[in-house]
Amino acid sequence: MNLNATLNSTYKLTENEIDTYVSNIRNVNLTINTNDSIIIAQPVNQGGNVTILGASFTRGIGGQIVNGANTNDIINSNLSAAAIISNQSLTGATSLNMLIIDKPTIYKNIENSTDKTLASSVIVTTVQTNDSVLTQTNISLYFRVLNEYRPNRVAQYFCSFYNTITLKWNESGCTRPQYNPTFDRYECTCNHLSTFALLWAPYAIPCGNATHMSVSNGSCISRTEVQIETVNTLRNTTNSSVIAESLSLYISSVTNLNATSNSSYILTVDEIDTFVSRINDTSVTINTNDLILVAKQPNQGDNITVLGVSFTRGTGGEVVYTVNKDFVINSPLSTAAIISNQSLTGITSLNMLIIDKPTTYEDIDISTNKKLASSVIVVGAQRNDSRLLPMYISLYFQVLNEYKPDVSADYLCSFYNTITLKWNEFGCTKPQYNPTFDRYECTCNHLSTFALLWAPYVIPCGNATHMSVSNGSCISRTEVQIETVNTLRNTTNSSVIAENLSLYISSVMNLNATSNSSYILTVDEIDTFVSRINDTNITINNNDSILVAKQPNQGDNIIVLGASFTRGIGGEVVHNENKDEVINSNLSTAAIISQQSLTGVISLNMLIIDKPTTYENIDISTNKKLASSVIIVAVQRNDSRLPPTNISLYFRVLNEYKPNTRADYFCSFYDTTTSKWNESGCTRPEYKPTFDRYECSCNHTTSFALIWLPKVPLTRHLNAQDIALLIVLSIVILCFIAIIIHGLTIRICISSVSTQARHLLPLISCAVTIILFIFYIALSMTVYTKTAYDDEKQCFTSSSVLMFFVYFFLIFMFCVKTSVGYFNYLRFVHLSSQPSYRQLYIMLVISFFISITWMAFAAGFNSNLSFHITQLYPHKICWFTRPAIYYFMTIPVCLFLLINIIIFIFVAYHILNHVQNAASSDQSYTRMKQCVIVLLLSCATQGIGWLLGPFLTSVGEEAGNVLGWFFIIFNGLEGLWCIVLYIIILSKHIDERKRVITAKEVKKPTESIYHKYEDYYEKNNEKEDDSMTKETI
Repeated sequence: MNLNATLNSTYKLTENEIDTYVSNIRNVNLTINTNDSIIIAQPVNQGGNVTILGASFTRGIGGQIVNGANTNDIINSNLSAAAIISNQSLTGATSLNMLIIDKPTIYKNIENSTDKTLASSVIVTTVQTNDSVLTQTNISLYFRVLNEYRPNRVAQYFCSFYNTITLKWNESGCTRPQYNPTFDRYECTCNHLSTFALLWAPYAIPCGNATHMSVSNGSCISRTEVQIETVNTLRNTTNSSVIAESLSLYISSVTNLNATSNSSYILTVDEIDTFVSRINDTSVTINTNDLILVAKQPNQGDNITVLGVSFTRGTGGEVVYTVNKDFVINSPLSTAAIISNQSLTGITSLNMLIIDKPTTYEDIDISTNKKLASSVIVVGAQRNDSRLLPMYISLYFQVLNEYKPDVSADYLCSFYNTITLKWNEFGCTKPQYNPTFDRYECTCNHLSTFALLWAPYVIPCGNATHMSVSNGSCISRTEVQIETVNTLRNTTNSSVIAENLSLYISSVMNLNATSNSSYILTVDEIDTFVSRINDTNITINNNDSILVAKQPNQGDNIIVLGASFTRGIGGEVVHNENKDEVINSNLSTAAIISQQSLTGVISLNMLIIDKPTTYENIDISTNKKLASSVIIVAVQRNDSRLPPTNISLYFRVLNEYKPNTRADYFCSFYDTTTSKWNESGCTRPEYKPTFDRYECSCNHTTSFALIWLPKVPLTRHLNAQDIALLIVLSIVILCFIAIIIHGLTIRICISSVSTQARHLLPLISCAVTIILFIFYIALSMTVYTKTAYDDEKQCFTSSSVLMFFVYFFLIFMFCVKTSVGYFNYLRFVHLSSQPSYRQLYIMLVISFFISITWMAFAAGFNSNLSFHITQLYPHKICWFTRPAIYYFMTIPVCLFLLINIIIFIFVAYHILNHVQNAASSDQSYTRMKQCVIVLLLSCATQGIGWLLGPFLTSVGEEAGNVLGWFFIIFNGLEGLWCIVLYIIILSKHIDERKRVITAKEVKKPTESIYHKYEDYYEKNNEKEDDSMTKETI
């Protein structure tokens, strides 16, 4: 506190060291409060909805922690210094560290390069976060001028932070401090954390006035000198840094054009655009109170992308990134431009300039009554390729006080067209007012110089009965219709035809206004008038239509290919330079002819009618309905050669024409001979979900439109294979039911012959297969009875549920058959010490979990529609798509087949070994061998059947027919295997009973042998019964 007490400067901490020590306090809950300072290191979230926001200090009393509950009390107290961070700024913060030094003698003379002097206590702030996300910071600072630092002259105050790199006090990111007389203190805010203090400097007459301005070296120079010097520099350099700095100074110099002595040194709008676009240094950021100029590479690494810039009057500008975009949008900015992430593909440098008070732009368009209302945004970009992707830029404008209209006004989102030297709204939406932030918001589909304009509000003429014409008059639509029809039917002048045809189309947008049907042009007449236009320099574009008559070859390698129209915006001529950009935009309608088809064409005439009411009911002989705008195409040639025509058509279904039922769409032309819509020579339209439109091509020119017809459901039809499969599966199910009935009958009526339950365990494999067949039939019949259409590919809910039940039991069936087959194989090869049934139960449980897991994987992948796991085969089945079959059917089925083949080989080996070594035939051994073989054959036939069956949906008709019968036969064999397996089990039990009865009838010596065998047999049964009892328990 008293540096005179310091005997050795070695033991004096630097400002940087103090910052570092405050930042390094981690993982503690610390508060040290004295009469000299307060230091806190506290978790931000204290629980119970209590959040630590900062600290305050009052001289002579000490410090205090600021939280959400006591903020207002502290702010309204006679504090000496305080720092309070906003709640939003602490998102992701885990700990808040803060130090307030009451009398900061260490900081008193740390900067001697300026005349700024310390006036207050010093506040050191830092936070620790749990991630790398950059949250926008907002810290409020409160400083009282300390008596020992109070200036002895008239002074101006600054809210400053200490820059440890430049070793200077800096005001960047901090607002001008405002004096609060109630508490005798200064208050300000900053957008970052650092070491803060209130500084003072002797008050000087400001240099920034109508005639003079301060430059970077601190000199005060006349604005005219700066203007002349910067213009000369800009017009004679290509260095990006020099361009950026000079352009910034120039804009500041012409804030007040009254200071301009020579108009030769006023940059044109085109020049400013050019200079902004020329900057290829991607590390430029110049931010002043007059402008912000940025040239940045969009991709900044760490998932941070530069999207644009914003400007707030009185504060300055800010670069907009992906991480702070939402914060910037929701702030009271004056102006901002933000480009969508997708539009930045291929851009290597994004250059933006926002001019706060754009005096240069105030009177650049005197041909209209549009007036400037906002700051101006200049946007340029440099690309690494020639692809022109769709552009989407969001613009935000606040009406500046000096430009506020004094009459009722309409606002327009405009760009300055340097060719026509006019403000133009093409490609930009109507600005929407946002009352929350008192600003207008809009979007545009291109880059240029943008601003918000206003024009005096005029009661709109365009309504159901009246419309505005070219001279500004408001005339009834009926009058316009009659006048234009009379003119069209009595002139051959191309310009007159074009102008009147355009007016006629606008006049009949609402046919209720038509008083006389004699003045409705027929479709044939409209075609004729379009064909008659031989003036090759016509473009009439409005909100109702676009009419174009152009010579294809425009010179400079520009070839006119067609026209496009976007509802609410208007039309556009399509040429080889902008073709890709037009195609990749959200157009309503377009027609583009291939360059080869234009051979010999001297005039390409096109008319696109946005809402073609004339064409709505021109075909009453069919159910075809209009779905889109109408395109009329005609060409004039210089010879009689007719090269092949290829015209690409793009149609969006208009809202007023959208069908209220499922529909089939057709790319059609109107045949004036038959008076019908006709699809001859046109391809089937293909739907493009990206742009929500249909695309097709035709091989001739005429009047085109998108037509719809109600979609007809597919006819239900069961072929011979379908019927055979249902019968076979039903028979198999009945066979199993017959086995159950027979088993129950024997058990009830002939108990001596009935078998124990454990002997029938091999039939479990048959039972699972029967359940599979039941669900398969349910799935087939559910899909068969559902109304379906030819374009329906997605399975409906009930079919998907049944399909995954079928899939589960299919995998479970193979697992169970393999498990039962393997268990019986073990019993077959270990007659003397047969395996416990517990082993079989364990294998069955594992089989269940394998099946449910495999099914869960399939269902999980299917939940993402982009994977295309399943699809609907109308009136057939809901099943896997062809690529998915290999993963979810072929692989598991082949795996089970391989396991069964291996078991079969081992069984064959043991049979051969037994034949070679056995002295006599053992009937029990034979029955067990038969049981194992039947189980393996059952699994093999099912495996082969299902291996072939799924391909029925993805192969040709002939191959599918052959595979279909294999599928039916191999599934039908399951009934045979069930019956054979049941007979073998029953026969084995009867053989054992007979052997016991026969043994009792032989003589005593034989009885002795029999008793031994019977003892062994009963002991063996007892062991098995005990085993079953334990396993049951």
